[in-house]
Amino acid sequence: MKVRLLTQLKIGVFSSEKIQTLNSLSSIAGLAFNEQHIGKKQCVLYLGIALFEFGSEQTRNFTIETLPLQFIRELTHFDDQDLQEKSFILLSWVSSQEEMTKYQEIKQDLKGQNVLKDAKDKIEDKGGLVITVLEVAKELIFQDNDFIPLSVDFGEDNEFIDSLFQFQDALSPEQATGTFTQILIYIMYGMEKELQDMKRDKYIIPLVKLLQIHPNKNDLYDITCFISRVVTSFEETGKIQINESLLDIFVENGGLEKLVNYLKDDEIENERIKQHLAVIIGSLHKAVKIPDDFREVVINNLKSLPEDDDDDELIHLQVASLSRLAENEENHEDIISGNFSENLIKYISSEVEDIVDQEMMLALNLLQFGSQQVRLKVKEGVPWDVVKQLQYNEINIEDDEDDDDNDQKKVKITAELLDQWIISIQ
Repeated sequence: MKVRLLTQLKIGVFSSEKIQTLNSLSSIAGLAFNEQHIGKKQCVLYLGIALFEFGSEQTRNFTIETLPLQFIRELTHFDDQDLQEKSFILLSWVSSQEEMTKYQEIKQDLKGQNVLKDAKDKIEDKGGLVITVLEVAKELIFQDNDFIPLSVDFGEDNEFIDSLFQFQDALSPEQATGTFTQILIYIMYGMEKELQDMKRDKYIIPLVKLLQIHPNKNDLYDITCFISRVVTSFEETGKIQINESLLDIFVENGGLEKLVNYLKDDEIENERIKQHLAVIIGSLHKAVKIPDDFREVVINNLKSLPEDDDDDELIHLQVASLSRLAENEENHEDIISGNFSENLIKYISSEVEDIVDQEMMLALNLLQFGSQQVRLKVKEGVPWDVVKQLQYNEINIEDDEDDDDNDQKKVKITAELLDQWIISIQ
């Protein structure tokens, strides 16, 4: 009964009759703010904001007459962040309509990304405007604001993301100035695990093209960091929507040659760039032998620690890339050389869940695809006591609040498999 009543009242809000609109708004507000359930209050706040954002001047005036403003002011002190923020926004619509309308127009333009769409054919003339828009977008993404939609759905276009990459594709490499590439870092952290949905040629090819920039530019870090995150997530979801393999795309567009040349270039002194380059090349060669002329330099960079030893994200990417390379026996000699045993102990004993899991996967792949000599090397290096503890969750694993609920289970299963392999080796 209550649901049907609310539905009719919502319809009444948009009536052309002033009295019906006023009565409907009053009734909804009364029902919601007399309820204890937070969700109902949120619904009314969202409805009120929508009426200001999309309604006529008459509708806005009706809304002001109806809203229990004192109660909404009290909600700004409520112990619920979303309720607080929506209350602030609604009250600002009541008190500062002109300013809110101005910023609403900016918000809509950012979502539609008309500037990016127009600029790709007039880069010299419109580039400054794009820089200004991207500076605003970076700030909004940094604030975790929903003005910038960052999700990528299969079968659907995302106006901001797609317009940005169309603009990137239209850039010549020498035009790839800082702001045009730095936005990639903001997107990378804003999207988190949704980066896995960007493994499509309409996103990959513009990035490969941008690899042609001069290696002394800081922009190379932005591009390689972003690509390494995307390609490392390639085989983890089953959602592969790309016309060719990633390796083929990089080879055919000159990207692999550029990656290797940068990795070997002594003038590039930024070790993080070198490590991200190695991550990209290693991930592209999943279960494939890396050619002899650059296999050693790739694997050595994957095994080298970042200057900042607590850069867990980069270490995770390095280990994940090594794990993929270990699916081909031809890569094993370089993987198990040098500091292999030291890293095996260090990372399986880590407090970072993703690193622990990937390092154990590296050991498992070496055991599964390796020779008897390689298996014995792995057995000697694996901290068996730690693996035993991991099976029973007896050591402290640092949880990320955004991780899936099954991450702990994943680590335990990997530890059990590794334990069984170690036991079986004679």
